[in-house]
Amino acid sequence: MTLKEQIQAEANVYGTWLRIPHPNLVEILGRSGFDFLHIDMEHGPIGMHELDSMLLAAKATGIPAMVRVPQVEESIIGKALDLGATGVVVPRVNNAHDALEAVNAAFFAPLGQRGLGGACRANDFGKSSFQQFAEEANRQTVLALQIETKEAVERIDEILEVSADATDVYFIGPADLSQSLGVPGQFDNPLLIETIQWVTKRIQKRGKKVGIHLPNPALAPRFAELGIHYFTSSFDLGIVSEGAKLMLQKLKQQPQSRDTIQY
Repeated sequence: MTLKEQIQAEANVYGTWLRIPHPNLVEILGRSGFDFLHIDMEHGPIGMHELDSMLLAAKATGIPAMVRVPQVEESIIGKALDLGATGVVVPRVNNAHDALEAVNAAFFAPLGQRGLGGACRANDFGKSSFQQFAEEANRQTVLALQIETKEAVERIDEILEVSADATDVYFIGPADLSQSLGVPGQFDNPLLIETIQWVTKRIQKRGKKVGIHLPNPALAPRFAELGIHYFTSSFDLGIVSEGAKLMLQKLKQQPQSRDTIQY
């Protein structure tokens, strides 16, 4: 199944983030068992040139690659999708205007107003007609809108009203949401937990799917109980750092006797 089909089927899907601008990391993490990757242009040095090669690596590896764009901007969203992104993650969607702008940028008519250029990687550089390309892209593009501020929570109903027909996932960002609520980084704070629960129910009442980033991957079962199916945790910098620390820790361990040495 495609990532969009998995989301619609309410299958649990798991991904991680990339901030290091190199295609080799896409290949490595893409072969590690994740269901998808988030390439992060909002934080870190990834620009369009780096994104091009990273999405080419994703295509070669066969891993669905979602691109978090820096902001709600038509040209960036359209370029990411033209380069072959499975979909886009749009940060700081705070109101109906932001949500509608994201939908218009991500989809061709009649769903949106995305600029139609058929000679791009997403269309195998002109393989299909404009009409066929537009129809297929609208069927397969995954749109995730980030709900990560107090304003977005308060305006969730108006956001849903203008975007629910086209949006696949409403993705909760606990770090920015905790900051907006006045409890920065306090991921166990009752106010944050209650807010996540409340907004999740509002989104689900509209029949839409919810995603969340987990500061601690062990929290996945807790949020799965709320009916959340789309999860991300950690990122390439953290994975490399923790892997290096674990390797060094094992390297420094001294065997108790020669009998314990195994090759």
